[in-house]
Amino acid sequence: MDALENSPDFCRMLIDYILSEKRNICLRFFNYDNLQHLANIFYNISINIDSPQNKNYELNFAIIFLSERTYFLDEITKNKFFLCAILSKNKLYKRKTYWMDLINLKLSKRTKDHVRKISSKIL
Repeated sequence: MDALENSPDFCRMLIDYILSEKRNICLRFFNYDNLQHLANIFYNISINIDSPQNKNYELNFAIIFLSERTYFLDEITKNKFFLCAILSKNKLYKRKTYWMDLINLKLSKRTKDHVRKISSKIL
C-alpha cells in the first residue's frame, strides 16, 4: 500500500500489467476477500489521483474498465459479485463531480483526436 500511495508510476505499472496480461480481459476471483482487496487497491489509486489535473487521472478509465470485468463467482449460490458493485459503494465513485470530470476528459480527448485527424487530412 505504501508503494501505491507514494508512487504514481507504480499505480500505472500495476494497471498496465493487468491490462497487458490478458487478451480477453475477464478476471475471475475464487476468493471474495481477494476481490475486496483489489477493490481497496483501486479505490486508493483513485483517491490519490482524484484531480483531473493529475497526470495519471486517466487511470480511472482503466479502473472502471477492469472493475466491470472482474468478479467473484460463489460456487454454492452461483451468484456473481462484480468489482464495480463493490467500488460503487465508496463515496468517491458516488460523486457526480467524479463522473462529470471523467466525461469532460473523455470528450476533450476525443475532440482533440478528431481535430488532429482532420487537420492531418487537410495538410
